[in-house]
Amino acid sequence: MPEIAVGVLLIAGCALAALWWQARINPTISVLVAATPIERGEVLQPGHLSVVELEASEAVSIVDASEYDALLAKISLADIGRGAILDPTLFADTIDVGADEAVIGLFLGPEQVPSLSLRAGSFVDVVLTEGTRPKAAADTATGNSATESPPTASTAEDGPGPSVLAEAARVLRVEPGSGFGQLHVSLVLPRDEAVAAAIAAADGSIVLLEVRSGEVS
Repeated sequence: MPEIAVGVLLIAGCALAALWWQARINPTISVLVAATPIERGEVLQPGHLSVVELEASEAVSIVDASEYDALLAKISLADIGRGAILDPTLFADTIDVGADEAVIGLFLGPEQVPSLSLRAGSFVDVVLTEGTRPKAAADTATGNSATESPPTASTAEDGPGPSVLAEAARVLRVEPGSGFGQLHVSLVLPRDEAVAAAIAAADGSIVLLEVRSGEVS
């Protein structure tokens, strides 16, 4: 019997030593993961975050669990799947607007947006249809130099047809409009293009095409 007891103790001791050695050669860190799916443009709440232990790896960009409070109230810049390891580049305090940019709000009908599920953080091409077009843009298209001031409603003229006014414009905010199926979409555009978009929106000759989205799984 004493021999059996000694054997059991030796086995238990070896197991503990193996676990200790494994922990030494494979240290773990506490990181934040998505507890639920997080949509692009969504503001982070406590229910979105969970802490898990992972083996430390320099090859993985992570958000340390100690950053839990700092991450709350940030805006998600991409769609994030449940259980995804959170990357600090996926979040921002706000969407910055540059010195040469402007934010424009457009009231658009369902036929003018890619879908009624358009969300903040999306990227869209702004397309002018067969309505008005800024005179400066028309002059450029015909080879004339445009030395006039930025386009206004009085300097707009009929364009030759549909054209892309802005590529990969950032969607800052999406809210319900006053009409059925209408959306109020705030876009970040270069200043001159924002003026042109306002002109086109006045007569309904503008369409948004979603061109890029992020999905993290």
